[in-house]
Amino acid sequence: METKTFENISLNETIARIILGAAFSALILLTSATPAVIFALSIMSLYLIISAIASFEPLYALVGMVKEKYSFSLYVKSQEVKI
Repeated sequence: METKTFENISLNETIARIILGAAFSALILLTSATPAVIFALSIMSLYLIISAIASFEPLYALVGMVKEKYSFSLYVKSQEVKI
């Protein structure tokens, strides 16, 4: 059985996105900005955190930066042995 998953961001980028998303969320709580700035920061933080959890960046996919990853379960490769 073959399972195909798509990832286009690395582990380092995932960690950076989570940290930036958390920083934007903290900035929302700590600042007394206008509602438009709070809305923009909320959208940016949600986008970063959701894309980090999914390990998928839709904007990268638009320009073709998707890596296909295959995982095989119960896959046995047999080889002939000649003596």
